[in-house]
Amino acid sequence: MTKLDGSPVTNADFGSQALIVQSLRKHFPLDPIMAEETAAKDDFLNAEFNAELLTDLSCAGGHFESLDELVSAINRNLTTGAEPSPQWRDRYWVIDPIDGTKGYLKGGQYAIALGLIESGRVTVAALACPEFTLSEESEIGLVLCAELNQGAYALPLFSSGSATRLNVSRRTLTNGIRMCESLNHSPTGTSGQVAARLGIADSHIDRMDSQAKYAAVASGVADIYLRLPTSATYREAVWDHAAGVLIVEEAGGKVTDIHGQPLVWNDNRAWYENQRFAHAHGVVVTNSLLHTEVMAAISSVLASDGEPA
Repeated sequence: MTKLDGSPVTNADFGSQALIVQSLRKHFPLDPIMAEETAAKDDFLNAEFNAELLTDLSCAGGHFESLDELVSAINRNLTTGAEPSPQWRDRYWVIDPIDGTKGYLKGGQYAIALGLIESGRVTVAALACPEFTLSEESEIGLVLCAELNQGAYALPLFSSGSATRLNVSRRTLTNGIRMCESLNHSPTGTSGQVAARLGIADSHIDRMDSQAKYAAVASGVADIYLRLPTSATYREAVWDHAAGVLIVEEAGGKVTDIHGQPLVWNDNRAWYENQRFAHAHGVVVTNSLLHTEVMAAISSVLASDGEPA
């Protein structure tokens, strides 16, 4: 289906969110949950499709007795009759059931993202990337996870292999650095100018969907991820970044907005408190060693375009 903003949503988005919400409700029944999708019963009018979806979810470990119960889970409704924590800022979960649905639909990169935010900081993160690999020789499909001050790790998604500690690259500007950016959100003109100022050839720029770009930086596959403002009104969603940010930081990387300010986590869809200027703020992700040079390049490009530097 197509949502009001023109982006696609699939049965996999709905099913993934329902499974995660149901599990969180089991273990943390009163925690608030922020998630990308909402659903109405009218979204599931095809009886054959409904039965297939409920069967698939049961095979995946979900237990939904009816369509009403499925829709209730997607919408994060409480099942205990109790009230959630009154303070979203104290503790809440954030879910992107499929980040990069367009990538999922065409067989490209996509991710399932879960983060826990406590007192304004991401403290736990999990990022499943079914199409991501550390190298051409490595197994495809990873789950990356991190806990605040405890490091970041990768586990194979489709086998029982052991965890690998993640570390960002140690590359500097003299080492043939690699950059990644979104297929649909990055303005090629601006990011291209930044890449040129840093001496990054187009052949060293990987364009992909989803938070798999955070996985690329955290694992050292890439050194920089830029998500520069696309318009004066566009705002980032918390679920598009929370899990990836902690994983990169715990792997030794650095994440800020385009003015070098830390990202602010709150209970809004958009990070309104993280706007230093009204034109939008963007996200800059690096291996830390390159952050100063990247920020200088962005500032220079924005200044030459007439934006506040």
